Amino acid sequence: MLKKLITQEIIDITKKKFKYTSPDSVSLSMVRYYCLAINETNDIYSDEQTAIRAGYRTIPVPPTFITETNSFMGGSPGDDGAIAHDWGINIPGTRYIRGGNNYLFHDPFYVGDTITAIYSVENIVEKTSSKNKSLLILTNLIQYFDQGKNLKCENFETVIFQEI
Repeated sequence: MLKKLITQEIIDITKKKFKYTSPDSVSLSMVRYYCLAINETNDIYSDEQTAIRAGYRTIPVPPTFITETNSFMGGSPGDDGAIAHDWGINIPGTRYIRGGNNYLFHDPFYVGDTITAIYSVENIVEKTSSKNKSLLILTNLIQYFDQGKNLKCENFETVIFQEI
């Protein structure tokens, strides 16, 4: 049975933006732990002279550290245990599916930078699945800036609410 998933409340979130600024600068220990977690062994992420010889001004931050750790978020974990942005969308009779990400990296972040992330909705569309179920597809745009307000990265994150 096809169920209408898009509501005025969901449409209204397209007018909202949420801004988060990290309570801490990116530290070398944050980068070290992240590199250990993803098995990244490139010395540019731990040795300043190696990073400078490679063309960086100091130790860069692995690109996905910014988009995947939510290190810029403050506060307590939500109901799902994550400290992350939540649009507050709860659609009964659906399941939430992460649809993927498309990253545009413009410039690296560096150890010592402070991250600001601005969330907005890029697109919302309702479709029908091949099994004749309703799908609500939401694409977030998350823009990441350094303390100088330089846009460093854009993350187009797609989430799907699928009728059960």
